[in-house]
Amino acid sequence: MAKLDNVEKHTGKGKKGSIGDAAGDNDAIRQWDDHTWSLEKLQENLATSIETGLSHLKAEVKLKEFGPNELTEKEGTPWYVLFMKEQTGLFSLLLYAGSILCYIGYGLQPADPSNLYLGIILDVVCFFTGVFAYSQ
Repeated sequence: MAKLDNVEKHTGKGKKGSIGDAAGDNDAIRQWDDHTWSLEKLQENLATSIETGLSHLKAEVKLKEFGPNELTEKEGTPWYVLFMKEQTGLFSLLLYAGSILCYIGYGLQPADPSNLYLGIILDVVCFFTGVFAYSQ
C-alpha cells in the first residue's frame, strides 16, 4: 500500500492519466518486493506485530491517514436512461421507422387497415422487447 502511495505521489496522479502513465506505473509496481519480505522485516516496515496486530491507537491513526478499507461505490446510471438505451437500439429504431412507414401507408390508403395493424404490432413488439432486455 505504501509503495502504491509512492507511485501516486511520484506521478502526481491517482487513477486518471494516459496509457503511457499507466504503463510507467506498472513498471514501478513490478519492482515491488513486499511479498518476499521476511516476517521480521514485514513487522518492522508495517509497524505491527504478528502476535498482537496493531494497537487500537495505531489502527485509529492509520484509519485517519488512509481511510476505511472499503470499496468506493460507483456512480450509477439512472434506470430511465438504461431503459431508453434499450428502447433506442439500432434494431429497435429500424422497427419504429418501419411502424411509422406503416402508419404513413395507412394514412394514404385508410380503406385497408392492414398497415395500421402492422404498425401497431411493430410498436408493441419493439416496446416489449426493450422492456424484456432492460429487465435482464
